[in-house]
Amino acid sequence: MLLERFFELRDAFAHLKVAVLGDVMLDTYVWGTVSRISPEAPVPVVAVDRIEHRPGGAANVAFNLQSLGARVELVGLIGDDASGRMFEETVSGYGLEHKCVVDSERPTTEKTRVIAGSQHIIRMDKEVIRPPSARLEAQLVDASLQALEGADALILQDYHKGVFSPEVIRRVCAGAARAGCPVFVDPKIDHIEYYKQVALIKPNEQEAAHFSGRPIGDDDDVRAAGSILRERLQAEVVLITRGANGMDLCDADGYHRIPTKARKVADVCGAGDTVISTYTLSILAGATVLEAATLSNYAAGTVVEEMGVVPVKLEKLEGLLRHYAPG
Repeated sequence: MLLERFFELRDAFAHLKVAVLGDVMLDTYVWGTVSRISPEAPVPVVAVDRIEHRPGGAANVAFNLQSLGARVELVGLIGDDASGRMFEETVSGYGLEHKCVVDSERPTTEKTRVIAGSQHIIRMDKEVIRPPSARLEAQLVDASLQALEGADALILQDYHKGVFSPEVIRRVCAGAARAGCPVFVDPKIDHIEYYKQVALIKPNEQEAAHFSGRPIGDDDDVRAAGSILRERLQAEVVLITRGANGMDLCDADGYHRIPTKARKVADVCGAGDTVISTYTLSILAGATVLEAATLSNYAAGTVVEEMGVVPVKLEKLEGLLRHYAPG
């Protein structure tokens, strides 16, 4: 991608608004050092240096969009607990506009990662996975329809943590259609059949294999899976993320292999959030499908260089582009 084209797209990002509905999480990081093994069990003893909270899940998608310069309105589901209050404090601290529906009968989804130096020691998850009640469905739909006012697009970020049900998907997508907003989806296995006629469906390799019913062993299998998904879901674009192998794009023009652009890999967590955020804004800014996927691939290459879930930064994205395509 030429730098001049990147600058054109970047400048357009600030004029865009995206509504995000999805499973929000509180990402908690416990940073420390290890100098000994516990006498109680053969496990490392972590001397804690600091504890940090970050927006996770769909909130990280919103954080990426904001970091790229766009306006965002986030809708999610949290519990009536300390983690929920910390989540709202965290996203407010980053200036993210949000409206969270509160469910007193479930905890806020929280992922706690213990990291010693550059070593990820353990991850602890606190969550309850069940579909929303009819009352919560109505609240999520109402909040989403409000977020769609003045929006240019809708992102559905599905981690299968309790926000999405067939009814929520149907009603919110119908609202987006009435508002003239294209829908971009990061799906989970249980709901794939409900995401029909969207602008983008972005499964990972494992999800694509499951959705298409075709095991994936090589590029030909990925191409076939993408074609099956695109036809079955009547999606404009299928973008399959493949970790260290980059991404594969299937659209009306055919199939495109997009190799990874990471210079180093410290942590792949959150890369998919960066991809859908960058792709969505690029398309809205006037990029072609291939341009949007290419820029998304570069953006993912910047976030995997850092430990923990972090948003893409425009200056780092420009730096990576200059690294591979100076001038």
